[in-house]
Amino acid sequence: MKQLMEDQVPKNSFGCDGQIGRGLGFEVVRKGGCFSRPGLDAGSIFHGGRFLTFFWYNPARDEIGVFLMQKITRRDDQTLNSFLGEREAFMQLAERIKTN
Repeated sequence: MKQLMEDQVPKNSFGCDGQIGRGLGFEVVRKGGCFSRPGLDAGSIFHGGRFLTFFWYNPARDEIGVFLMQKITRRDDQTLNSFLGEREAFMQLAERIKTN
């Protein structure tokens, strides 16, 4: 778990003038006070997913946040078809679970 939350590439910058690093699958806050990531102290991890989903964990405040939204910001066919395909796969899985 410790490696997931540690900066794995400390020489590279991933935003906020070097205040954001990269862990194993998540962004890591090196130094708090980043304007685009308010409320995240040093040591926090976060990740943004497709269609505006977002989560964070701030160990200094023992705080977890999860935002699950489904908003398509690009209206091209590829993005729309990807979203509809994921939704269909989820609905099929939900139906299988319901019938078992």
